[in-house]
Amino acid sequence: MISQQRALCLWVALAGFQIGCSGDSNPEPKETIPVTGEVTVDAAAAEGIKVALHDLNATNPQSAVYSLGHTDGNGKFAITTYSMNDGAPEGEYAVAFSWVEGGVLTGKEGKDKLGGKYVMAAKSIHKIKVAKGQPVDMGKIELKTK
Repeated sequence: MISQQRALCLWVALAGFQIGCSGDSNPEPKETIPVTGEVTVDAAAAEGIKVALHDLNATNPQSAVYSLGHTDGNGKFAITTYSMNDGAPEGEYAVAFSWVEGGVLTGKEGKDKLGGKYVMAAKSIHKIKVAKGQPVDMGKIELKTK
């Protein structure tokens, strides 16, 4: 299981990356709504799966907001946009998943253990709508390696 300190370091690095890559040097944060869920792989909880929300209505990919989460040892996740587990802004999203050995924390990223089947947002069958004042529980999402 990823320690809270290591997870916080990851989110700080991702937040710095997001701000550094934004076309706007002083982006105005959007209000976020909590988004949570659980992921299983082949009917078992899986730790370390990246859950990425891709805004279906983003008009400018350069200024898009990125919302991510990672599963814990029980397969549960909470989405982060600006601060740890704050959720995602209002909108409609395609949800993509990847599960790699290593990653940002180790500096060594391996192959996707899901075979790349869930990483393309454009092909995702998992979609959610985030509405103001309505926390989203995505429930249990079952992925398969084969």
